[in-house]
Amino acid sequence: MKIPPNSLAKNIKEQLFLWTDKDAEGILRQLATSENSVSENGDLSLPGLAYSLYLKDNEHKSNPYKLAIVAESIEDLKTKIASAKELLKQNPIFIRDIKSIYFSSEPAAKDCKIAFLFPGQGSQKPNMLKDLTAIFPEMSESIQKADKVLKNRIPKLLSEYIYPPSVATAEEEKLHLKELTETNIAQPALGAVEAGLLKIMKLFKIEADMLAGHSLGEYVALYAGGVFEEEVLYELLEYRGTAIKSSGKDGNLGTMLAVGAGADSIKDIVKDINRVYFANLNSPRQTILSGDEKGLDLAGARLKEKGVRSMKINVSCAFHSPYMAPAKDLLFKKLSSLDYKMPAIPIYSNLSAARYPRDKREILSVLSEHLVSPVKFTDEVENMFKDGAKIFLEVGPGNVLTNLVKQILGDREYLAIPCNTKTAPDINQIINILAQLVVEGVQADLSVLYSTP
Repeated sequence: MKIPPNSLAKNIKEQLFLWTDKDAEGILRQLATSENSVSENGDLSLPGLAYSLYLKDNEHKSNPYKLAIVAESIEDLKTKIASAKELLKQNPIFIRDIKSIYFSSEPAAKDCKIAFLFPGQGSQKPNMLKDLTAIFPEMSESIQKADKVLKNRIPKLLSEYIYPPSVATAEEEKLHLKELTETNIAQPALGAVEAGLLKIMKLFKIEADMLAGHSLGEYVALYAGGVFEEEVLYELLEYRGTAIKSSGKDGNLGTMLAVGAGADSIKDIVKDINRVYFANLNSPRQTILSGDEKGLDLAGARLKEKGVRSMKINVSCAFHSPYMAPAKDLLFKKLSSLDYKMPAIPIYSNLSAARYPRDKREILSVLSEHLVSPVKFTDEVENMFKDGAKIFLEVGPGNVLTNLVKQILGDREYLAIPCNTKTAPDINQIINILAQLVVEGVQADLSVLYSTP
């Protein structure tokens, strides 16, 4: 079946192939048929085959057994079909990302909910999610909207920090990273790309049942949950960053230290060090400390003596600590001037680890305390899991939160998926996410791949 010549599938290298049936034997029979078609038809259109299989899958959505393969060429598809056949003969319950092959006989989404997680500062990097701007107008629109909102508030367009000119030297690369790390730039920059990625998920009708964000990511979660508009998100994040930069005493904004251990196991080691605070209770295997350089250097040395790993992280401030008290007062005034809508779906708070309240004054109170209080991410994820979330999708650059979820939930039944990592091109990862989610029973709308823009 032909595909419109300017459809999304026609203009990307990676194609998503789906097979569904009532049992594994049925999928194996279909794979054999597809294998013959690929081998016998040298002029076969990969988008055409992908579209035909999509239509067939759409007719049999109730079938419990689903297989997806992401391939970029005829030879790649032939190799992966052969691998899938061998894997299915072992009667697995599921296959998850073995060379872009996905299978499930017991979809994870059948009786559970999906949670979107939005990462915070430290996940930013120059050219993050850049490939997607050329494919999805939704990403470009978010960044252009942020440019417009912040045009007279920062030295140059936000997009010029996110997507700087090509670099010729290592020094130029370091400069671009340093500029993007400035907190009043990093925060709206992350907000813009996360909002754009959220729109791409919505384009495929992938919707969250609950939301959470880490630090500044909580603001994106509030936007995603309908508490405030997109323009307000960018304005707030830039204001928050600027307020933070003005908080330091004599220019001292402090910094942060990542520790490879849970808070309970290190509290006695660092408890008597002045100006060192627990900032992020991230997982049983990671805690972030905030404080001044001297105090964190001492903490790092003590931890090393005890065999505990630690390292400074790529931020410019001691977030979620008393260092942020002056910024809290400034931010409170700004937040007080805004109107809020009630969350459309549950949003979980870093401050309490519970759902956000449904009262404007209480929302204001939570947000103003958010900046100076520890991020209780471990408890937050545990509460979301208890409330039915079994699929956690990290909507942003990197896989920091995905790894934390894995550390928190361990060997329990769940699925944690990043939208973006360093291991593959951006669009390849989006297609792989679609493959995995569809196999796990998430009701994504893949027709977007085959329709004319």
